[in-house]
Amino acid sequence: MTTWTCTRQGELYHHGIKGQKWGVRRFQNKDGSLTPAGRRRYDDDGVIGNKKYGVKKKYYKSYMDEDRVFKKGKHIQNISSNEKRDIDRGAPVYGAHTRHDKNAYAGQYARGMLDWGDKAILNDIVLTKDVKVASQKTAVNTFMELYKKDPKGMAESIGNAYAELDFFHGIKKFKDWNADRIAKKFSKKGEEWVKSKGYLVFNQSMMSTEENRARTKYYDLLIKKGYGAISDINDVQTGYNSDDPIIFINPKNTMKNIKSRELSADEIEIANARYLYDEGIKKKGIVDSMIDRDYSFAKSYIKEVEKKYGLTDSYAKSQTELHKQAKRYLKDHPNSKLTYSEVIAMLDERK
Repeated sequence: MTTWTCTRQGELYHHGIKGQKWGVRRFQNKDGSLTPAGRRRYDDDGVIGNKKYGVKKKYYKSYMDEDRVFKKGKHIQNISSNEKRDIDRGAPVYGAHTRHDKNAYAGQYARGMLDWGDKAILNDIVLTKDVKVASQKTAVNTFMELYKKDPKGMAESIGNAYAELDFFHGIKKFKDWNADRIAKKFSKKGEEWVKSKGYLVFNQSMMSTEENRARTKYYDLLIKKGYGAISDINDVQTGYNSDDPIIFINPKNTMKNIKSRELSADEIEIANARYLYDEGIKKKGIVDSMIDRDYSFAKSYIKEVEKKYGLTDSYAKSQTELHKQAKRYLKDHPNSKLTYSEVIAMLDERK
């Protein structure tokens, strides 16, 4: 440990660790990679820089530490574009199960579809058997297991998939450059980057419909280990600020779509107003960088929408009471590891 001593004469002396040379770090090499001691220190809890298992620490949820099981019969909401979600296709299903997330996707996400001239289809999907959701540690370590076996192949596949999702993917020259740029990051940045930022890039690339070699290998290995789902960490820490979005990786064998219907513009507006209120109340008294998440705007907007559609049950009142209950819960359980948003989700499910 480095210490500083101030004498009575106001002189400042620096004392380093005995045997440690100036500029030499105990846990990091000069290029930023971890020393063996650093690996032991950081790998114990999955923390590398400001991320824990690929998720920024401020967004990390306690449920990510342990494997979970979603029970048979649990209903999952999925929003698809223009047509109902065909489970038999075998492609991964992105699902919501908390009220906040259902409003986010039936509101904000579906509104984006309307803006593009598409139809937003609400799919009510039920689990036909218990589904094991991998912890974030398992998700990242399984990814690293595959990556170490074929770093070049995995990097190329992820790069191609990521580039396909870019807004300018229709320009071949740009798409190829972007794919090569991402692939090179995996080879140049080192193992610590791959394990944190690299996994986030991989998680984002899973939405690709054209390139899925890395994704398929990854899902197959997780399924072999007994898992049927992972956390969609991309939506946890970007965009929707989701509570607990899930990617179901083996839908054909674990899910059934029991009902699909098109969402009306009115339903989307109501869901969006509720989502914005959920986001706004989290930051009550704080003006966010995005004005539509400011609490005062969200409060007036939800009232306007409820009046417009003649809704008598005030969503704002019910959510205000829910937040009061959450604050009481955390006060009564000072040692709880649950975050505020996790308590909200827990109390919401009990209703």
